[in-house]
Amino acid sequence: MKTPKERAEELVNKYMQLSPTKMGDYSRIYYPFAKQCALIAVDEMIETAKITSSDEVLMGAIIYLQKVKQEIDKL
Repeated sequence: MKTPKERAEELVNKYMQLSPTKMGDYSRIYYPFAKQCALIAVDEMIETAKITSSDEVLMGAIIYLQKVKQEIDKL
């Protein structure tokens, strides 16, 4: 299992690889925007965990994902 920091970096890097909507001087998405996208993705994972997981698994997943969000903020 990846550490929260490793997962945070992985998520942000995935969004950095997206092509911009308009062709221009930038070949990669802006870093702050990639971070915001990653935070939204983690929020969605938390909501999904709440719906699909048992109480014990839920708490572990939510704690892990909250740590991932903290690591994204630090990037």
